[in-house]
Amino acid sequence: MSVRVSVIIPAYNAERVIPDAIASIVAQAGGYDLEILVADDRSTDATREVVARLAELHPQIVLLDNAGTKGPAGGRNTCLKRATGEYIAFLDADDVWLPNHLERGVSFLERRRDFDVAFFNFDIVDFETKEAVGDWFSARKTISRFTAEPVEDGFFQVRDDLHEALLGEGFFHLQAAIIRRNRIDGLLFNEAYRWAEDRLFAIRLFRDHGLKCAFNREKTGLYYRQQGSLTDAASCNNLAMLATQIQVFEECRRYEGLSDNAARIIDAQLRNRHLLSAYYNRLEGRMAVAARHVFQSCRHGVAPGQFLELAKIVIKTPASFFAGK
Repeated sequence: MSVRVSVIIPAYNAERVIPDAIASIVAQAGGYDLEILVADDRSTDATREVVARLAELHPQIVLLDNAGTKGPAGGRNTCLKRATGEYIAFLDADDVWLPNHLERGVSFLERRRDFDVAFFNFDIVDFETKEAVGDWFSARKTISRFTAEPVEDGFFQVRDDLHEALLGEGFFHLQAAIIRRNRIDGLLFNEAYRWAEDRLFAIRLFRDHGLKCAFNREKTGLYYRQQGSLTDAASCNNLAMLATQIQVFEECRRYEGLSDNAARIIDAQLRNRHLLSAYYNRLEGRMAVAARHVFQSCRHGVAPGQFLELAKIVIKTPASFFAGK
């Protein structure tokens, strides 16, 4: 009997790119029983029509409406609630897998029933030029520092505390992972967050569910970096992103049974993000808000950057403010 794999795609205004994403799924080697769940997030272009036409050619495609909060978290949850596969795999509508992605991951997990997650490297590609600008593993310092031991066929078992590692850096990319579904039943994305929801989901994978993880340095996908996307730091609202990240780390800080090391990592993240918020608010002339973020950062430890940022705020603040005028 063929192994069933549920592939989850949240889609918003993806009419130009989603055909390539779906084609890369359909072209997967291994002969798996695919369930391709596409959650449309109230697109204003022809995304629904494009996916509906593709579903006529490929009956494994199921077009769903995002029943949750607007955004990728809600779309992924809509799909997760409908997924019936033995394995879950995620793909964004503007990215693609190479033909061996599922076969490499699923075959490993089928052989090694003691593992719950397999994840891979992938190329980062500029969407406009189609040129590779790096790869995911090289861009993430944590992966190169893992304490890991060979398992088989290029896979390594991670010996580090992945909960603590993810608090330090968001190295776990959903589109490169294949997850055993019965190990995550009931786990959903937090729809209150428009950014960092995938990082929090990954943290909960390893913190609450204790999944055993293996990684492989082989590249099995292409991640397209686009101007104007939610993850494009040059074009998105940096302050909104930082505010969400602060909320995420504050949520992590309240976790019961937190180790001392995890608490130190979270405090460092909160300190840095409040300082970055101070910096961006100062650039936009909101000196009082900037100063408040500096003082909030001090709740998580004192560092030289706080004094420097506060000095810059004072220099930029009009004298009339201190005179009460």
